[in-house]
Amino acid sequence: MTETLNKYIKDFRDALQEKRRVAALEKKRVISSTIFIYIMKETLFSFFICFLFFFFIFFVNQILLMAQDVLTKQVPFGQVALLILFSLPTVIAMSAPFASLVGTLMTIGRLTSDNEILVMLSAGLSYRNIFLPAITVGVLISILSFFTNDVLLPAGTVQFNKLWRQILVSTPALEMEANSVKRFQDTVIVTGDVEGNTIENVLILDKTSNGERRIIMASQAELKDGGNQGLSLELENAFVQSAKEVVRDDYDYASAEFLQYWVSNEDIIQAAVSVSPREMSSRDVRTAIKGKNIEIAKRANDRKGKVIMQAAALENILRAGPAGEGWNRKS
Repeated sequence: MTETLNKYIKDFRDALQEKRRVAALEKKRVISSTIFIYIMKETLFSFFICFLFFFFIFFVNQILLMAQDVLTKQVPFGQVALLILFSLPTVIAMSAPFASLVGTLMTIGRLTSDNEILVMLSAGLSYRNIFLPAITVGVLISILSFFTNDVLLPAGTVQFNKLWRQILVSTPALEMEANSVKRFQDTVIVTGDVEGNTIENVLILDKTSNGERRIIMASQAELKDGGNQGLSLELENAFVQSAKEVVRDDYDYASAEFLQYWVSNEDIIQAAVSVSPREMSSRDVRTAIKGKNIEIAKRANDRKGKVIMQAAALENILRAGPAGEGWNRKS
């Protein structure tokens, strides 16, 4: 029994030593440049095919539909082409990760189906050696993707927003769509069916210059371009109701057969053009985070100061007792 156990232990130690020896040899073994370039070419080719596929899908799904909507509003073709050009970094940034994943899987699948990976393993190469070219391609794609997201995407977004502002100023009707809710700075416009420049069943929620909430309803409205002044809505059979913010029972209402309502270009631009952290470079995001941290710290200090002042005032009142002036104060 003891001899059998010692034999098993010896065989186990020999197998472990052999495994360590093979692992040491595999670490020293280097993949040849021919195989490295071959696998790298296969990975790049699969990535390129997948990139074209995803690029076409995202390009048609987003940019061309946007271009169609813009062209129907009689925007010059040159400006539409520039919009598409400035939107390309966004499509590239979305296509590259998908293409990298699917391209790598396609390369591994083809090498496996042709038993090429089995041949490489039989020749003494390890999985680390075989997948090193694919990892190298992934690193290169990651560097290019970072450059696209950190440089091209913010630059394209800035130019896109500038051009979009110009288009909105010249053609504000782009912002009004059928059966939609459009939110501007202090105005919300709910539209019904749209035929040409005529909008059915319009509802407008806004605030007056006195801070009162106002509701405007109209059975029909005609949208007109007001040039530098913005959008003009000529309302028919309009009903207007305004109420104060605090006293809801105090309200006014009126009706009119014709009413002209204006939406300024500033409100249109602020509602349509906005930049999220995704369209910002890493430096801009870092600067924005620092600014937010400073603002949060300032607010915290202000609140802390107010709490300390209120606590000190309460302490003085309690020290003075019932005879003090602030003891019976209600406010």
